[in-house]
Parts: sequence; structure tokens; C-alpha cells
Amino acid sequence: MNRLVLATIANGGTTSNAVDVRGFNRYAFELGAFTGATFTIHGSRTKAGTFQEVVGSTGTALSFTATDDKLVTLTSDQNDQLAPLHWLKIVSAGAEAAERTVWVHGA
Repeated sequence: MNRLVLATIANGGTTSNAVDVRGFNRYAFELGAFTGATFTIHGSRTKAGTFQEVVGSTGTALSFTATDDKLVTLTSDQNDQLAPLHWLKIVSAGAEAAERTVWVHGA
């Protein structure tokens, strides 16, 4: 089942609201304009829980280049790292110059 959820980063902020991604096994991130050069993903078991940076088995953060007006697709390994998440937040590498929306596509 395909789903689409909206994450928003406030003007001057770096971190989006929490979005429910339970059941997602594959991801794509649809970006509009973006101030930060990259973004990372933070995950939690619950919406109100502590969100932690998602890292791979080597301890390296799962990081993506933030290209304006593009759909960022993930590799199989990246999808595998995100698949167990229940909730995620998108974290920009820099304070956003305006409110930003990121559509999170999932299947």
C-alpha cells in the first residue's frame, strides 16, 4: 500500500514535525526549496518519544543531499535502515530560510 505523509520544517528551524511511517518499506523524499545542503533522518518508537539520529552499522549518519525541487529516492540498503521506524523527523543541516515542506512517499 502506498502512502504519502507531509513533514514541515518551520521558518528558522532545522527539524520537522514527527510523521507516522509505520508500514513503510521503501521511501522517497519530495523536496521543494531547501536551505540546508543535506538532511538526516531521526527516528523514534513513538510520536512523543526521544528521536535519535538514524545511523548505519558503521555509525555513519544516514544523510542525503537536499536538491531543490527533486524527488530523492533511496538505495535498498538505505530503505532497509529506515524500514523498522515507526516515526521519523527530517533534520536539515542548516536553519531554513522559510517554512519547508517535505512529502514522504512510502510503500
